[in-house]
Amino acid sequence: SEISEAQADVAPPPCHEPSAPGPYAVGFDDLMLPDPQREGDLDARIHYPALTAGAQADPDKSGAPWPLVILSHGFLLTPATFDALAAHLASHGFVVLGTKHRDAIDHMAAGLKTACEAIPKAEQWSRLGEGFRMLLEPNHAHRRVGDVSTLIDDAVALHEGEGALAGMFDLDRVGVAGHSFGAFTGLVASGADLHAGVIATHCLEEPSVAEILKMGIMPFLTCQVLAVTDAEKRTDHITIRDPRVKALFDMAGPVEVLWGEAFEGFASVEVPLMGVFTTTDEAVPYETGPAAVFDALPPPAYLLAFAGGNHSNFGDTDFAHAKAVGADVPEDCG
Repeated sequence: SEISEAQADVAPPPCHEPSAPGPYAVGFDDLMLPDPQREGDLDARIHYPALTAGAQADPDKSGAPWPLVILSHGFLLTPATFDALAAHLASHGFVVLGTKHRDAIDHMAAGLKTACEAIPKAEQWSRLGEGFRMLLEPNHAHRRVGDVSTLIDDAVALHEGEGALAGMFDLDRVGVAGHSFGAFTGLVASGADLHAGVIATHCLEEPSVAEILKMGIMPFLTCQVLAVTDAEKRTDHITIRDPRVKALFDMAGPVEVLWGEAFEGFASVEVPLMGVFTTTDEAVPYETGPAAVFDALPPPAYLLAFAGGNHSNFGDTDFAHAKAVGADVPEDCG
């Protein structure tokens, strides 16, 4: 079609190189936000476009409201693991809000001590499932996905409130960015059907390390999650979608029997999905997982694979924060 003279005079919007820092300064803050599902608070971290860079900087409202990204970290990590990613997104005009799930290393350090004291060191490898279950809260999967919904609720309250962040959130443009178990969380929040009945057929009561490696780390972890799930919530198909989630950025998320033998539960995600994986990730084997599944998904679903790499390449350098906190775990932990 022809472009009218009036349309020709309109300048196109600026285009920013996505790998370079965006045009906005980045502010950040640590917040304690209401958590009704636990009758307490969520320990949250927020990054946002700001007038100047730094902690508790005044928000930049020139382009507000900004799209909201809920950041969900992986097992034994924290939002701080992904500070560089969150700051980069904020520099391009997003508000990024994450919380320490109850399996964050900060929360788990005490549980790790308890588990290591309860299980003799010589038996820890043979009783890994039992040890993992001691670290998980009841209805762990439901509560993890519930954290996403709670953060969106809290963003609504901040947006409609009278504080410094009032008016900052575009609640019609909400996405989730998740890594590993955080991508699992984002997938379920986006409508993926967790095939608990199929998973259960693969679960072993106390698998050996060799059996865990054969099964896959994420199916093993999900078996332990199902074991701490109340009977009325542990149905053959677990769907916990939050319809406010409109897009998903999946970093090394699980693509295995969690979603059914033919991955049909994965295909039930109803929002635009971008998956980013590495081809030599031992935790998420590329050829039998992402490469097979994404080819079968209808658009909009996009797969980006980096040659080489590992499961830890998506966070800040070497997951330093998690290692620092984990260093406090006693030597009795095998």
